[in-house]
Amino acid sequence: MGAATVGQVYRIGWAMLKPEGGGKYSLGSVTATTVALQAGDLAAGVSDNLAQSGAMVNMSTSYSLSFEDKMKKHPSTGDLWALEIIESLQLGSTGTMMVPAVYVRDARGMTADFPSRAWYTGCTQCKKQLDAIGATDRRCYICPDHGENKGKQVYGGQLLLADPSHKKEFAVWEETLRRLTKEFLGHDDLDKADVMDDLVRVLRVAEVCVRVGVGHRKNGMVSFDLFDITPQVTAEGCLAVYRATSHALFDGSPGVSQPAARMSWLTRSGS
Repeated sequence: MGAATVGQVYRIGWAMLKPEGGGKYSLGSVTATTVALQAGDLAAGVSDNLAQSGAMVNMSTSYSLSFEDKMKKHPSTGDLWALEIIESLQLGSTGTMMVPAVYVRDARGMTADFPSRAWYTGCTQCKKQLDAIGATDRRCYICPDHGENKGKQVYGGQLLLADPSHKKEFAVWEETLRRLTKEFLGHDDLDKADVMDDLVRVLRVAEVCVRVGVGHRKNGMVSFDLFDITPQVTAEGCLAVYRATSHALFDGSPGVSQPAARMSWLTRSGS
């Protein structure tokens, strides 16, 4: 299908959609399957006869969805310990979890050499960090998977979150970082030299509510997509975030108010 260009469509008839688990599907063919590349008026006709976008079912993984599509997913509510259990036990549940009453303990860049910087030099094909080889005037960059590489600027950072149950570190990428700096710093300049230090100073005194997409990588391992970070208390009040928690990621995880969550933790800890 790599031969298709913008404006063309593939019309596929009698395909087999097979659930692979973990929110993933494989598209296969059967004896009656037909595949036709269409362009021009035929392509436009196929597109015009599709269902309305609101009625379509999006089967993309969390990472390939837009922020708006991610926010449309009904979340369950839980804590950081619940996410730790999902990861350590490699549970098959997928969805979106809302974690309220969270604090940011640390924010740093992806590289140890520049922890206050919100970008690193990554591979042009896979975004992995490149290894610098040679002296400064003759330096080249090597990707462990793709060899010598000119590299590109990749925006990303690490956030260490904490709540009464646990501490956990998450990777955050450009789109989330820009919204985060816009919300709490009033700008979205990720090229600023000390932007991660600025975030730490602001977020250490702010209680936030986060949304995390739970999915699976190609190797079957659990993956987390921290895509939304907002102040816990807004103009609508501290309980406004719970109005959308209508779907449970697993049984026994209803939305509870922040004081109730803390009281439950104090009871468990014996304080």
